[in-house]
This record gives sequence, C-alpha cells and structure tokens, in this order.
Amino acid sequence: MLTALAFFTLASRAGAQTTEARVTVVSLAPPRVRVEGVRGAATRAWSFRNAVGGMLGLAGRVEKLLLADAQGGAVASRQLAPGEYESEREAVKFSYEIRLDPPTAANDAAHVSWLADARGALMPGDLLPLPLARARLTFKLPEGWKIAAPEKGDAKGGAAAGGEAISFAVEDAESAIFFAGADLRERVVRVRGMELRVAFAGDWAFSDEEAAEAVASIVKEHARTFDDVPRASALVVVAPFPRQATASQWAAETRGGTVLYLSGRAPTRLSALTRLGLPLAHELFHLWVPNALRLGGDYDWFYSITRERWSRRSSTCVCENLPAASARSTTSTVRSCATRGLGRRGATATPS
Repeated sequence: MLTALAFFTLASRAGAQTTEARVTVVSLAPPRVRVEGVRGAATRAWSFRNAVGGMLGLAGRVEKLLLADAQGGAVASRQLAPGEYESEREAVKFSYEIRLDPPTAANDAAHVSWLADARGALMPGDLLPLPLARARLTFKLPEGWKIAAPEKGDAKGGAAAGGEAISFAVEDAESAIFFAGADLRERVVRVRGMELRVAFAGDWAFSDEEAAEAVASIVKEHARTFDDVPRASALVVVAPFPRQATASQWAAETRGGTVLYLSGRAPTRLSALTRLGLPLAHELFHLWVPNALRLGGDYDWFYSITRERWSRRSSTCVCENLPAASARSTTSTVRSCATRGLGRRGATATPS
C-alpha cells in the first residue's frame, strides 16, 4: 500500500530529523496539490497547521490522508481535532491532497499557500506535517512553470522546464516561501556580497529592472544602518493578488530570507514604484530584525529603539529615484508608515 511513496528512502540518507517530501500540482481548476513524503522519525502524532493570523480552518484543506510505516505497511489513523491526527501505531510515510483555493480576503494571500491564474505561493509551513525543520523538498509543477525559492535548487535557473521536478534542501522549511508560475522571471543583484534575487509575476507599470534597482537601494540603505547584510542570499517576490484587488491594496510576508509582496496594479510608473517602495522598506527591514537575530520573549523594546533611525534612513532611500516634488511628500509618508508598522508585533513572524 502507499505505492506512490516507493521512491522515497528513509530520512537517514539525508540526515536525522529531515523530512523528505514531494509536492505535485495535480490540478489548477480546482487548485489542488498532492503531497507525499517521509518524516525523519516515526510518530503517532500528526499535525497540520490550522490557523494563520485570523484565518482558521486551514487543516480542513487536507484530504485523503494515508500513513504507512517504514516498510510501507498501511497505518490507520483517527482525527482528534482540526489538523490533529493520531495513528494506531508509529508511522513515518505520508500521502494526502490539499485544496489550494486562494483566501477569500485578498490580503490573506500573502500568508498561506494558494494556486490561481497560472501561479501560486507554496509554503511548507501549511503544506507539510508539523513540527518541521530541515527538509528536502521536490516540486513537480505544470509544464513551463518556474519556481522562485529561498535556496538554490538542483535545476539551472530554478526552472521546471518541460514539467520536470526540481528539488531543494531547506534548513528551516517551516519558515520558507516558494513562489511558482508560468510568467515568473528573476533579476539578480549583489549588495555587499549578498545575492539579492527579485522575482516578478504579472504585468506592472514599472520595468523589472527599475523595480529590482529600487529593492536593491532599500537593502543597501538598511545594510548601511546595520553595517552588514543579514545573510548570504535573500529573495523578494513581487506578484499580483490571486483575487480581485484595488490598485491601492498590498499585503506582504517576510519569513526567513524571503519577502513575498502582493499588490494591486497601480496605473502609472511613479505611483507603482512608490507603492512598491513604501511597504518593502518595512518588510526588508525584517531580514535583519527579527529574522537575523535570536531574540527571546517580548522584544518590542528593541523595535522602539531602532524605529526612528530606520524611519529616517529608509524614507531617504525610497525617495532617491523619485522626482523631487514627489520625494518631499513621500518622505513623511514613509516615516509614518514605518513608525506604525514596526509597532505591530508578529507582522512577519512564522504563524503559530
């Protein structure tokens, strides 16, 4: 039984406590993926994320759950609560499908997995059994799709050409964000030795090069503030909402070294670049604080200390490439946005 899992070997091959999983897009209408894999250790407790922020019931998307032991023998399970299962004996292999309809509220799409309009966000934190740490993830995408990932994959350029699978080794899979699509393209710049990849989906009033330069200028300013970069590489994804949204709407999530930014489409180049720069000045700051730090407990005090200095610097950075008249009004807007935004604990934290 569970013959679809026969290609997996036990996780000892990849190291203790490493989850191996394969995510296959089986349908776009309705949006659905199949997840198959093996955990790093056998267990009777199986958990799936059921809530992110104000969104509840995520675990209800999981269907056709099958479990097996290391030899492939079927293991029965029973549901104890939403997202919580108990197997009758220890199991290590799993197989199930997940419905990935976009959230009804457009802004929620930055925080959960979804598929729509020939693109989608894939977040292991709500796709795979928890707890989740190191993982070897393989994606089987529709033909012609590409994938932007926090780590480099084993296919050149992150392409899933011809529908072939592409794999990634991820140290902190629960905080990872992948973005895939048929129209995905990527620009790469370097900031103080850090590889900054900016991926785009959809059509915008600005060019990919203009937007990548704007993102790089913000990162450079933050790097000057901290006199360092937070990591060896980072990924920024700029994409439209999967559902209808106004031009002024945006939503973002920063996890690990990845920023996912979703936005409505502004009609002019200037307004589009401004809408891109203001929220990203805030989101990119989180590559340093708190994501590059190991802070325990309540660290609001740290935000309050850094808030004003960051606001001044980032407002200058965002305005560098804007016309003078627009820059004057944008400076006060950025400062106000930064001050309000940094006061929101958990704005970019991995959901619990």
